[in-house]
Amino acid sequence: MTVVVARHGPAGGPDAESYAERLGAHLAKEMSRLEHSTYLIDSTFSTALLLVSARSVIDPRAAAVETWEAVVNAMQLGSALFEVTAVSEGTVEYRIDRKLWDLPAAGPMPSADAGNWLTAFWLAVVCRDQGRMTRLCDIPLERLRSPEGKIDGSFALGPLAIACLAYDGGFRIEVESEYLPKHLLERGWLGEFPT
Repeated sequence: MTVVVARHGPAGGPDAESYAERLGAHLAKEMSRLEHSTYLIDSTFSTALLLVSARSVIDPRAAAVETWEAVVNAMQLGSALFEVTAVSEGTVEYRIDRKLWDLPAAGPMPSADAGNWLTAFWLAVVCRDQGRMTRLCDIPLERLRSPEGKIDGSFALGPLAIACLAYDGGFRIEVESEYLPKHLLERGWLGEFPT
């Protein structure tokens, strides 16, 4: 028997849609600057996470491709944060927002910490991107330790990622909730475009 968990509070309205659109435009502008400087890649990642949160308010089942794009972009930016901070010279070729970018090396940054690693990893699990999961798992623990390090279960990505793993493993998910985006859980957008 499927259990339905209702959403708390009102659903998003026209202001939520407008906010998500403005946030998306702001994120596009931030991403376009990354090819020249990755100094603010952590800020760009935070903006991408805000957009995922905004999209989850207006599209809690993740039925719109715009929500999938937001999740994929957040995953790509989160893992790119760790790629560009792993090297101090040259560039790193990375796919973000359906485009291959030559991102300048940034060298070590305090934001490449355990909290952002965990968020990037959960996003890779939700997007079923095994390559990114593996690359993130290859990062030495000492690189994730920083005084500002935090572990943060932003946007309930952890429970969603675990549910995705269970679903992929053949477990029946007998919960329906706007907190558990059906189209992310059931791989509805997987393969829509290269990630």
